[in-house]
This record gives sequence, C-alpha cells and structure tokens, in this order.
Amino acid sequence: MRNRFKKSFKKDVLKFIFIHSIYGPYNDLEHLKIYDQIFGDRCYCDGIEYNDYVDEWLDCINLSNHRLCHKMFKDAVNGKSRTFIQMHNLSRYDLFGEKKDNENGTYVEETVTLHCSLVTLDMIDYDNFMFSAMRYIEDENYKNAAIKHYRPYFFSFIAEINRNEYEDIKKVQIKLIEAEKNELPSEEDESPYIWMECTFDTSIRDGININGYVLQSASNIEKIRTDISIIENCNTPIKLKREILDTYDINSSCCLDDDKFIQMVGNNIGNNIVKDIDVYKIGNGNCIFAHNSNDGFFYDIGFNYRHSPKRISSGKSYNYSETMRKIVKNNPSCFILSHWDMDHIAGVAVAKKNYFDKDWFAPDCYDACLDAKRLAKYLDLKKHLFLVKRYSKDKTINKESCRLIGKPINIKGAQNDILATYKLYMGGKAKCDGSFPNCEGIVIEYTNSANKVVLMMGDVNYTSFNEARKNNNDPQIADSQIEYLIVPHHGSQHTDYGELVNQNSNSIKKGYLAIICCTNEPSKDRPNDAHRKTLEKRFEVITTEEIPKGDVSKRITL
Repeated sequence: MRNRFKKSFKKDVLKFIFIHSIYGPYNDLEHLKIYDQIFGDRCYCDGIEYNDYVDEWLDCINLSNHRLCHKMFKDAVNGKSRTFIQMHNLSRYDLFGEKKDNENGTYVEETVTLHCSLVTLDMIDYDNFMFSAMRYIEDENYKNAAIKHYRPYFFSFIAEINRNEYEDIKKVQIKLIEAEKNELPSEEDESPYIWMECTFDTSIRDGININGYVLQSASNIEKIRTDISIIENCNTPIKLKREILDTYDINSSCCLDDDKFIQMVGNNIGNNIVKDIDVYKIGNGNCIFAHNSNDGFFYDIGFNYRHSPKRISSGKSYNYSETMRKIVKNNPSCFILSHWDMDHIAGVAVAKKNYFDKDWFAPDCYDACLDAKRLAKYLDLKKHLFLVKRYSKDKTINKESCRLIGKPINIKGAQNDILATYKLYMGGKAKCDGSFPNCEGIVIEYTNSANKVVLMMGDVNYTSFNEARKNNNDPQIADSQIEYLIVPHHGSQHTDYGELVNQNSNSIKKGYLAIICCTNEPSKDRPNDAHRKTLEKRFEVITTEEIPKGDVSKRITL
C-alpha cells in the first residue's frame, strides 16, 4: 500500500510537469497516449489496478526536485517563463550616499550591488503544489513522499546598478506603489521590497537593462553571468504579490514568546560546554560551528552570496567548495540564525538533507526575501522552525526589540555548579544601519568556567547591542571583558564601531582575537579600515580571507 501512495505522489508530480510543459510541450501522439493512461478517469477509480506499463514508466522516469528546479531555472533564463524580480524599495534608501565630485558638485560615477530574488509563475505553482502536499493530513504516506521529494531552492539575481539605473528603477517602483495602494494587506505597506516584471531578453523595447548574474541552487550553487531587463508593468505584480503572500506565509504558531524560545534553544544545545568554535572562510558571509562534547550547533550557515558582477567569468569557481565540503561534515543538534539575509543562510543549499530535520531558531522573518521565506516555509511545514518576536513587525507596539531574550542558559556540572552560560540578545533599530533585519538580529554571548567570553554578533551593530545590554543592566561593550569577538556585518562602517572603546576612560578592555568574516577588500568596506583599526586597540584582528592556505576555518579553542 505504501508503494502505491508513493506512486500516487509521483503521478501528481508528473501531472504538474505535463500541465506546465516543464519538459514539453507534450503534443505528439505518444505523449497524449501516456497522459491518457496516467491521468484518465479510470486511473482514479477505486479497485482498478494500475496499468503495468504506467507503473513501469513511472518507476524509471527521473522526477527529482533537482531536475525540475534546474529545468525551471533554464526556462527562465532562456525567456520561456514569465519572470519577476524582488528588489529593495529604492525610495527608502540612498544607496549611493552623498558622495560627490569636489570639482563640479556632481555625483561620482559608481555602482552598488544588490541581491534580488527571482521567481517564475511555474515556480510559484510548483511550491504551492509541494506545500499543499506536505499539509495533506488525510494521507500520511503521500505527505511524507512530498517532504522527502522537495528541497528548498534559491533563484536570485545579483544586480550591479549605477545612479542613472537606480533613478530609473525607482521611478518604476513609485508607479507600482501607487498602483498597489488599497490592493494589498496593510502589513505590506512597510515591506522593504518591490516586485517587478523582468526578462532575460535585454533587447526588449523600453526595458531597463541591468548588469549582473544569476545565482541558482537546488543542490549545488551556480553563478551564470547574464543581464536582465526590468519591464514597467503596473497591473500584473499586484495579483502576483497576493499569490506570493499566500504561498510563503508562515504559521503564526512558529513565533514563540521569549521564555519558550530560549527553553527550546537550551533543550537543543543540551547540557554541554563548548570546546571549540570554527569560523569558516566563505567570503562575505557568516558560518560558525560551535563544537561540544557530543555534536554542536551552527550559528548561521552562510555563503559568499554577492560578487561584483564584473568579476564573474566562465569556468572560475567562486563557491569556496573545499570549505563547504568541511562545513557539511558537521553534525549539528540545531541551527541558530542571526537573521535571514542570504549571506547568513545560503550555505544550506549544499547541506545534507538531514539538516532540515533539525530545529532552526531565528528572528521573525516577516520581511525576509523570497528565497529565505521558501526555506522558512519548508522548515515550518516540517515543524522545525521556531521564531522569536521582533517588535518592529507590529507598529502599534511602542517597544524596541533590543533585549536579552528570556533568561541565560546555564550549563551545569554534577554538583549543580555553573560550567558555562549562554546569553542570547536581540538588537534594535539604530541610525548607523538602515536594515531592520540586521539591527534586530540575534547575538550569542558564551562564557565558560574560566570566564572567557566569546561574542558572536551576526550583523547587529554595536549601538543596538549596547541598547540590549543596557535594558538588561549589563555593562556596555566598551566596558565588557571579551576574549573572542566575531565582528558584526563583515567589518563594515555601518556598525558604530566607535562604541568598542570608551573614549572617557584611559583603560581599554583587552581581548585575544577579533575575527572578521569577509573577503579582505577595504576598498569595498570589507572590512572598513577605520573599523579594523578600532578593533586593533583591543584585539589581534584577522579576516577569514587571511586564514592560511590549506585551512578552511579559524578555530577558537576554549
């Protein structure tokens, strides 16, 4: 009986392929015969045996998630599928700042790099079909077949835009915002993203051509150098956005109160002290694994998601493949995400399937990009997603997110003595960083029995962290003893790094080592030179890119 249920799911996958012409179009006589044999009414009647030929055919055909996804990727890039791009609302940010040419007062010609999620109508239908199958409570075997088949995938465009392109796209976005008024739920008013129609056919008339590359993954990560054209269409995206909101909506029960959230984190970590911490070399991304006596846990599982498109060339690897091979050999008890930006989660694209069977803990992902929400939705359906509240989501609450989350997690010995302590903080919005998800990320402070402190900050700036500490009556970071610091936001300038040192004190709290997860390009603010020099007042400083050749991580031994 179980095999029949499995074939029933496989048959539905095949039907999806036929309907959407994923490998089609299927219009020849032989395919029409097969379609009739598989999907004719007689195949659904109780008591009628499956046709032996159809069973045999279903057994041999490759209907893997990987193959389906890559065919959908290919159709999009080849212009065979209607495609949409999710881009930041550019009217909210001046990504170029106020940098001007000193001689004539005009803007200096420069570019900014943006991560954008892509989706086609086929992808939305595919995800809808899979998520519905995973919720199919009337047939547990059918549901499990869908969970086993599906794997979250990423389909993104890394765009490089100059100021003129920025202004042109912003004009299109403003028109879309006007068209969407009174058409979408009120909570979408504050969305940091805008959906626009696009095509990889850059010869289209009146399109805005954008330089960049596609980054796609269904089991490995590929970067394809290509350009894209933004199409001005003020009607279709409204309907599309409604469907996306419905498809990737997360169950509200995932969002826990602080005490329950921290209790579940403690249960997953177990009563184990941390022995070593590996900070992996993956470019401008964060991936950290804390080893204990049994297994350990990930704090972010990111990846170098954004290169400058001008630096992408065929045949060259940008994937830190040796590092990723070492990362996935770890056996985590759980995952703790600082936040949902792709450079903190994209490494899961090459992870073992059983990683999705672990519990994942993270801040609320209400304003995450589509690629991140697809991962969150899958974890939600598997009942392995647990979110902590961010107060910025509810504008009626006059409350900052910055706080200690719940109570400290104490690791105790046989005599009930405290061997180590975890504190999880959440930051709050600060002026130095325009990103709410960055500011409202999770910070982990770990203190062992020798009072050595490791501070892992994700992208939370120092001001946001100080506010969280202040609200818990903890000393500010400049007045706190920290032996090991994993530096926030890849060492960028948007961190209020002056908070590291108390300007009114002659004494500086010296530590051992500060590690910056970045590609070591000061000209691109990775790291910011002034930030690094401030760190050097307290720590020896190393970037992950400076890790010696042959090593894939910098190990902290406690």
